[in-house]
Amino acid sequence: HDILLRAFTELRPLYPECVLLVGGDGELRRALEEQAAALGIGDAVRWLGEVADTPAFFRTLDVAVLPSRWEGMPFVLLEYGAAGLPVVASDVGGVGELIADGDDGLLVPAEDPARLTAALAACLADPDAARARGAALREKVATQHSLERMAQAYVEVVADMKQVGNPTA
Repeated sequence: HDILLRAFTELRPLYPECVLLVGGDGELRRALEEQAAALGIGDAVRWLGEVADTPAFFRTLDVAVLPSRWEGMPFVLLEYGAAGLPVVASDVGGVGELIADGDDGLLVPAEDPARLTAALAACLADPDAARARGAALREKVATQHSLERMAQAYVEVVADMKQVGNPTA
């Protein structure tokens, strides 16, 4: 989130009406609040804490951001996709397995606030293109990552294990 705050500092002059909503909570929150204040963007960042109604929260967003330094396959990207949100994410771990850069989201290198700023600005400058990428991600999540598709994949894995004689299958 420190990278996102630095990127937002550069984005804010381009889009002064832009507000950064931060959902969730944790031990770093106080330090991040202090960083936002020191960067002069404290008034434009809303610290929401735990979000009970994520669908309602998602409906308030123009762009969803995942500025991670590392990830496995972040479940939140599936949630963003199911909601049809435009996504900007760091290209780390399994993120690139879900997001095809430019097609159904925008990927940026980790720890690169300048590239994160540029990707966010691109979404805000062309909301139709951003929404089209969000719709493409929604379609991908619905067809490739649905509960039915994941259950079928597990059935196939177990069947493959039985074929090779795995006694735990």
